[in-house]
Amino acid sequence: MRGFIEKTIYPKRLSAAQIDAAGESALEAALKGDSGTKLQPPGTKLKRDGTPADGFFEATVRAGEPSRDIRIQGWYKRAPDGGKAVTSHTPVYQDNWPAVDPKDF
Repeated sequence: MRGFIEKTIYPKRLSAAQIDAAGESALEAALKGDSGTKLQPPGTKLKRDGTPADGFFEATVRAGEPSRDIRIQGWYKRAPDGGKAVTSHTPVYQDNWPAVDPKDF
């Protein structure tokens, strides 16, 4: 049997707090409609089980020290207070990323 294992890897230079901040910044940029962003409301797409999926967002933000641009895509839902809450986020896959051997996961 052969297959592929996919894993999201943020740059090692970013701390967990910086990674979370990048996701929040990307959602904020998409909600504002900044240039080059994408935003789909919750329920636009369905999960495999037919229930509404979280909303989708994508934006380029600056992160880390020294700061660099990183393109983030993620998913969000409506929070109990009526705002928006990020449920998951990841760097946008780039075709030029190197292949990683499964033993190195």
